[in-house]
Amino acid sequence: MKDMFKKAMGDFAHGMKEGLKESFSLTEDKDEQYIQVSDLTVDTKNNKFKFSYPNTWYNYDDLINYELMEGKTKIKSKSKKGIISTVGRATVGGMIAGPAGLIVGGVTGKKKGKSSQKTNLNLRISVNDPKYPSQQIKCKNEKRASDLMSLLDFILNNQNEQENQNNIDNSLEQLKQLKELLDNGILTQDEFEIKKKEILGL
Repeated sequence: MKDMFKKAMGDFAHGMKEGLKESFSLTEDKDEQYIQVSDLTVDTKNNKFKFSYPNTWYNYDDLINYELMEGKTKIKSKSKKGIISTVGRATVGGMIAGPAGLIVGGVTGKKKGKSSQKTNLNLRISVNDPKYPSQQIKCKNEKRASDLMSLLDFILNNQNEQENQNNIDNSLEQLKQLKELLDNGILTQDEFEIKKKEILGL
C-alpha cells in the first residue's frame, strides 16, 4: 500500500510539473530542478522555494496562502488547506484544468465591447517567516499572474500531498505497533480488530 501510494504521488508530481511546462515558459537547469517565474523560484527536487528578496529558501510547508489583488480588490485567494475564494465582479477567467489539474487562467471581468488586459495586478504571498511574513509581486499582465498562481498551486498541492503521506506513514506505524501488542498477547483479537478499524477510519 505504501509503495503504491508513493508511486501514485510520484506520478502526480510529474504530471504537475509537465502541466507547468505546458502552461508557460520556464527557467530550468539541465536536470529540470528549478522553475522560475518572475520573482519566484521553485526547487522541485528539494521541495523549496524562494523570492528575489530576501534570497532565502523556504520549505513548501512555509507557504501559508496567496491573494491576487486588482488594485484594492481581492480577486482570488488560496490557502495551504486548498481553500479557494473569489471576491467581487472579477473572477479567475479561463479556468482550465491542465494535465496536472492546475488552475490556469487570467483574471477577467464581464464587460461589453473590446476586452482589455488588466495590468494593476499584484500577488500577496504569506509565508512562515517572522522577519518577512509577506511578499508582494507585481504582475505586468494577466498571463504573468496566471503563471505565478500555477506555480504557487504546485507548491500548495505538493504540500498537501506530503501531509497525506505523513498521515499514511503514521497509520502504518500504529498498525505495526498494534500487531506487536496482539502477538505479545496484550490485546485480544477482538480488541485488535476494533483498534485497527479506528486507525483506518472504517
